[in-house]
Amino acid sequence: MALNRAKVIEVAQKHLAKGNFERAIAENRKLVEDDPRDVRTLLKIGDIYTRQGSRPEAVRTYEQVAEHYASQGFFLKAVAVCKQILKLEPGRIEVSLKLGQMYEELQLVSDALTTYELVAQTFARAGNMDRALDTLGRMAALDAENIPVRIKYAEALSKAGRTEDAADEFAAGAALLEQQGRIEDYLKVSERLLYHRPADLDLARKLSSVYLERNDAKRALAKLQLAFKANSKDVRTLELLAQAFRLLGQTPKTSASTARSPASTARASVRRSVPSTSSASSSSIRRTPRRARPWPDMRPGRRRVRSRSTWRCRPEPSWAPRPGVRPSPNRRCSKTTSSFSTTTTT
Repeated sequence: MALNRAKVIEVAQKHLAKGNFERAIAENRKLVEDDPRDVRTLLKIGDIYTRQGSRPEAVRTYEQVAEHYASQGFFLKAVAVCKQILKLEPGRIEVSLKLGQMYEELQLVSDALTTYELVAQTFARAGNMDRALDTLGRMAALDAENIPVRIKYAEALSKAGRTEDAADEFAAGAALLEQQGRIEDYLKVSERLLYHRPADLDLARKLSSVYLERNDAKRALAKLQLAFKANSKDVRTLELLAQAFRLLGQTPKTSASTARSPASTARASVRRSVPSTSSASSSSIRRTPRRARPWPDMRPGRRRVRSRSTWRCRPEPSWAPRPGVRPSPNRRCSKTTSSFSTTTTT
């Protein structure tokens, strides 16, 4: 037998007018059982539960209504019902999550981000960091160019110990800031990125170059120390170190003092890598070895004169003996300040 829906509706209204909520709900239940797609009647039942003060029953009924609307593609109606649930029980985090999903379907990005942020905070207060990170990740994916959301997600990942994931998000945020020309914010985010990736020498050199362009040599040196420790012979690192020292007005130190710190050692390397004119000219001159002393001429009739460097021989004076005559073993020597001579006599 078909249900007389008009009569049931009339009876339900009479009970509701008299304040008989239980009977009004029962009559409306008959309508829903007859037609499960009758979402309006189900919504009316939720309203009656709200007037009665039965919040748990009202919330359960509204959730069914929201599911029906969402499945049929009526997202605006689903959003309205979800808001009604949250008025009754603000702590219904799953409802808030569904509300954010409805905003996504409606392409209301700002509303979705606001809702997801509240959800993430609720998960974090409850100690459920995995769900909080998932929600923040959903926010970052929803608006990829939203830098604050991405940085917030990166910081949460860092706090959770997921270093590599946090570095990826910091890198994405730094790239967006660099594209927008926001150098101050770019430096701050890049510092966080370098903290999570200390082995990224290219980033360290890039940061030092930006600091040098801003005449901040001290911060540049702090980054260049990382690159220098990894590779003390890198030409680009040494060039940046030399530029930093010039900005600081520091003069080169001796080789004995350069071993005290990596930065001072780098300065010595820079000096060695750029030879001066005097050192280049002196290195091009090859020292000639000292000439070996020639063996003195021991033939008769020759007088030997030895100076400080060489021996030289010259003819005897006219009174020297003739060639072929054997000299006498007696010798007469005279010594001067710079040389001495030996004369052979007969």
